[in-house]
Amino acid sequence: MRSHKRTIKVDDRIEGRLIKLGLSHITKVKHVNVDMPLLKAMVEFWRPETHTFHFSVGEMTVTLQDVAFLYGLRSTGIPVRSNTRGPWEEKIRANLYPHEDVGEWHRERSSREGDVVGNNIKLKWLRQNCGVAPQADAPGEELDRYTRAVALELFGTLIFPDISQNSVPAYYLELVSGNLNEVPNFNWGGATLACLYRALDRASMRFKVVTGPWMLLLFWAWSYLPVCRPEVAPIGGLGQPNLDSCVPFGR
Repeated sequence: MRSHKRTIKVDDRIEGRLIKLGLSHITKVKHVNVDMPLLKAMVEFWRPETHTFHFSVGEMTVTLQDVAFLYGLRSTGIPVRSNTRGPWEEKIRANLYPHEDVGEWHRERSSREGDVVGNNIKLKWLRQNCGVAPQADAPGEELDRYTRAVALELFGTLIFPDISQNSVPAYYLELVSGNLNEVPNFNWGGATLACLYRALDRASMRFKVVTGPWMLLLFWAWSYLPVCRPEVAPIGGLGQPNLDSCVPFGR
């Protein structure tokens, strides 16, 4: 499993837009390294029939409250759904591409081969072409495009990552396209939890590798299973931190 860090910075000018979308808090989640042995162990304990982990002490599972606590995503609102039919190239240009010159977009078409393929956008291309912060005097349309780039990177790395973790489906762009002030209040927490359940079901029955929001699963395990928590070095002059009182390690 690859672990891709989020690299598109959240500009202060788009903070209000992210709050409106319900994606502000999750931008504060820091990157952690993959703990593959722990993820594999969690798959072994998972039972798809009940969507719970079967431990020796009883059953446990990830809940909507956990998603809200660990990821900061709301668990109320409109179900997350999107049109998966293309073509997507024109929608990508209209909603993401930072240049108004349509001719330039078409002239660069050959250089995009392999980066925008079918329904997928490579995260590397997204970061290089759409993840550069707009200038200080940029109009609102440019800030909207930049916000969409941040949202797509979140979808591809933290919320709905696929097995490759180096691309994001273009149809997620439908969720944040158009006027951002008119985007519905989507239930991101419910969609994230469903994605995790599906990933665990598939891993336990076939793939043995957790895809989906695996970082959420790590945070959950560290929160509820102290024996799984990584060792944290003392902070200079402050001593050993109390993990039971800090997010995402404890309550």
